[in-house]
Amino acid sequence: MKLRGSAFLLLLALLVASARAGEGTAACDEARRNGDYHRAAECYRLAGERIEADRALAKAFGAANVNMTKQASATVAEAKSQARRIRDAFRPAARARRSL
Repeated sequence: MKLRGSAFLLLLALLVASARAGEGTAACDEARRNGDYHRAAECYRLAGERIEADRALAKAFGAANVNMTKQASATVAEAKSQARRIRDAFRPAARARRSL
């Protein structure tokens, strides 16, 4: 069974609230190991582990930043490629005019 969004957070809050100190972060650690840093950060926040929540959130922002950088690089590369194709498309016409 997969939980999403607020259902996951509610279950997580209940687990954290009912667990003893130290045991309540097991779900948080699991989320972090799975690479779900946003959920791990929220879980740690609910468990009262502010430092761990900040660390997980920093990881989440870092991962998002890497993805945005890759997308931007791909966009720039595509724009350069398109500009090259356009430039090459007009070159033969320019050469033909000069020879007249």
